[in-house]
Amino acid sequence: MNDEVQMIPIERIRILNLRDRDRNTSQVMVESIKIHGLKKPIEVILRGNSQEGGSDYDLVCGQARIEAFTTLGYKKIPAIVVKIEAERGASRTGHSGAHGGPSRTGRSRPTDVEQKYE
Repeated sequence: MNDEVQMIPIERIRILNLRDRDRNTSQVMVESIKIHGLKKPIEVILRGNSQEGGSDYDLVCGQARIEAFTTLGYKKIPAIVVKIEAERGASRTGHSGAHGGPSRTGRSRPTDVEQKYE
């Protein structure tokens, strides 16, 4: 399993189980990331290579963080590519708590992502 943080284009990430977010909660996430940065990278599963070149991903954990990054105008987001069965990932897709909460895969993560966002 690779715990390396990668900068992944948001447009390459598919959210299978889209969840509606409370507008106030979403704004709190945006403001927190704007002020403090992203505390925990999202988690994705490699879906395969696209016909245009590059890789495509399914979201495991971090829908609110992706939405906040999109709102802030970022094109890429720090992510960790995890290896779990696609069916298991699909049932968990997009379900995340706060941007600094515990990992859904049970592994601990760094508290800060020391990368400049693109």
